[in-house]
Amino acid sequence: MSSKRLRKNNMNRRFALLFTFLLYVGLIKAQVNHYSIPESGTYQNNITIVSQVYLDDVEVQSEDYELGAFVGDESRGTDRVTLWNNTYYRAWPIIYYTKGGDKVIFKLYDNVNAKEYVLYSATIYDEDEGEMVDMPSKITDLQDYIESNSNSKPAVFRFSSTTNLVINQYTTNGGWYLIASPLNAAETNPTTVTNMLSNDYDLYYFDQTGGNYDKEWINYKESSSSTNPGFKLVPGKGYLYANSGDGVSEKTTLTFIGAPYNGTGVVELSRATTVAHEKMKGWNLIGNSFTTAKTIGGRGYYRMNPVGRSELIAGTGNIDAMEGIFVYYDPEDDNEANREETVTFTNPSLKRAEGDDMVLLTLNRNNDGTIDRVIVRFDEGGTLPKYTLRDNSTIIYIPQADKDYAVVKGSATNVFPVNFKTEDFGVYTLSSDIAGANVDYMHLIDKITGEDVDMLLEGEYSFVAAPVDREDRFILRLNYSGYFDNESDIFAYQNGSDIVVCGEGTLQVFDVMGRFVTSYEVNGVQSIQAMPMGVYIFRMLGDDVKTQKIYVR
Repeated sequence: MSSKRLRKNNMNRRFALLFTFLLYVGLIKAQVNHYSIPESGTYQNNITIVSQVYLDDVEVQSEDYELGAFVGDESRGTDRVTLWNNTYYRAWPIIYYTKGGDKVIFKLYDNVNAKEYVLYSATIYDEDEGEMVDMPSKITDLQDYIESNSNSKPAVFRFSSTTNLVINQYTTNGGWYLIASPLNAAETNPTTVTNMLSNDYDLYYFDQTGGNYDKEWINYKESSSSTNPGFKLVPGKGYLYANSGDGVSEKTTLTFIGAPYNGTGVVELSRATTVAHEKMKGWNLIGNSFTTAKTIGGRGYYRMNPVGRSELIAGTGNIDAMEGIFVYYDPEDDNEANREETVTFTNPSLKRAEGDDMVLLTLNRNNDGTIDRVIVRFDEGGTLPKYTLRDNSTIIYIPQADKDYAVVKGSATNVFPVNFKTEDFGVYTLSSDIAGANVDYMHLIDKITGEDVDMLLEGEYSFVAAPVDREDRFILRLNYSGYFDNESDIFAYQNGSDIVVCGEGTLQVFDVMGRFVTSYEVNGVQSIQAMPMGVYIFRMLGDDVKTQKIYVR
């Protein structure tokens, strides 16, 4: 044999050996399991279970998945799902156990995505009955259980995904959440959601008709039925939820077991013809059932206050995964039978930021987090009427054409009345934010104190308020048209150590308790010395009577 041919044969052999080695290493690597394999001599007994594996109701047909048997946290056997005879997939784990019997539990692991799944149900073939029967998720005596059933057919293990939703503990001031189920099932019983019905909890369904309850909010706990308590959780719908926690942790984790939602994200809205309370007509509590954040475009909506307070605030930006929101349906068609509308949860746009072209006024009390907000939109976003969970909520809103709004359409030259109502005496702050809006003038006018605040310069305005205050307290100006005008009945405001009064007639001054302090004769614009710091009532007696509350700093 020539040396040239010999060298070629040696190269071929070396290549073949290298290929075999790499293939061998690859096979070994492919067979490395996540769960450990027990030492065979450590335990008294072992048994092999022929199994068929499902994940979220779909048969597992990939060697990336691994079935494991455990006693506590100790692995007692594992096997990859493999193709058998080119016809079907099976896992054949050898399970090791002691003679006295161990509680054996089963797990499924995805080696590609590093995810572990929980066993939802299992069945095994009963030879005496000639059918598949329920198999406990925890087997106390594996040997006796297997011997009492036939192993001629594979045990069927059905595993499910889990989705967690962490919520803060319920308190008297907050901890309420608008939530949505992340499962693909048409209905989910709340009893199957881990921790949902534990501790001191409340779970509400919103029904704008009032139904047979003569109220919109239906508490799951109020049902008298024991076989089908309360209601089911439906994809795309929202629910109001709170949980007191177990007294140890400040958070509660809700665990939803089942296939994740993979629907279209389309939710049909309704507008009932008959309602228990007229103000609820057209309101729908819906939810983002996806496990990622979504958007509903420029449509206005309400979300639960993100700091966990019990107030609703006009929403901005994306809707979080499993978050519930309130939307309003007010169609133009007078024939209510023909009214149809849908909301679609879609992926956020990458072309432009959410919340462009709008002005926000956000209300805060004692620096204790957001209470409420109003939004003036300059883009194509829709309007949103004002809605509150509680009648005694502290709110701000924009009245227009006999309706109260939280979100309105406008332009950079509009003037808006901004009404404010509170049930609590305290110090409040209105802060402003401009998101992509081309605004070069924005002043907030306080009718009670006479303050004219440049919100572009100052950014916020703090004021003292009480339940007896007038609701039509503020004006938001997006253009300049002078100070005193027909839209405001302000006739006095503080300027340094003086009070500037505009009008003709007798000015009477009273303290906040209604006691007379002093009086002046006023003709035109006049300055008077400011009283000691406090809240006063000014009454101007002229051709007509004007009353104004003013806070002297």
